[in-house]
Amino acid sequence: MLGESLGSLQIKDLQNLEAKLDSGLYKIRGAKTQLMVRQVQELQKKEQILLQQNEALRAKLAELSCLQAPVSGLTTATTSQDVQESSSGRGSRQRETSLSAAETTLQLGFTQ
Repeated sequence: MLGESLGSLQIKDLQNLEAKLDSGLYKIRGAKTQLMVRQVQELQKKEQILLQQNEALRAKLAELSCLQAPVSGLTTATTSQDVQESSSGRGSRQRETSLSAAETTLQLGFTQ
């Protein structure tokens, strides 16, 4: 039924048409709401799965960093150049320079 043909309808017919339209809109909105609720529930499940995976990855990362920390301290190779630099004092100055450079980058944005 087109809008132009509504002018010939009686009040009773218009009220029936309005009731049918309201009923149809109610059903459509209900279906839309159910669909959206299902989508939200699915997204919440995915969120929980991702949170669990994230926690598992953090635990693995913490475990790996605990395992690598002692190993990295033991694997610093001492070369003949390192020995010469440390005996001449040059190595300590280079380490101080690199240490102060590292401290500077770590203190960016630091206000006293």
